[in-house]
Amino acid sequence: MMYRMLDDDNDWCFGQGLQSYCKDEQAIETGIQVYLRAIQGEVWMDGTVGLPWISMMASKDLKPIDLLTIRDYILSYRGILGVKDLDIERNENRKIKLKYKIQTVYNYTIEGSTDIGLA
Repeated sequence: MMYRMLDDDNDWCFGQGLQSYCKDEQAIETGIQVYLRAIQGEVWMDGTVGLPWISMMASKDLKPIDLLTIRDYILSYRGILGVKDLDIERNENRKIKLKYKIQTVYNYTIEGSTDIGLA
């Protein structure tokens, strides 16, 4: 598996040939970051990609169904075998921090977090 690398601003890297790509474990780790940040209906190539982050941010409380939705979404990403841990927090500005521990097909565990919020 290969995936285009991200720079420090979370933009895709271009112009360095194969050096602009990562593979295997790093590809899954980078890909899941991008995949989790996608807002439902935002991806022009596939309107089914993304999570309903706007409605989650707008609701007063995050519901257990939100965690199940996110878990199922993570499991739908290629190369993911299981979700070992998943936690979601929302701050006073309604920005969401998603923390996760994921098992991959490479027998590798990804521990990461993603911040989601409207700028």
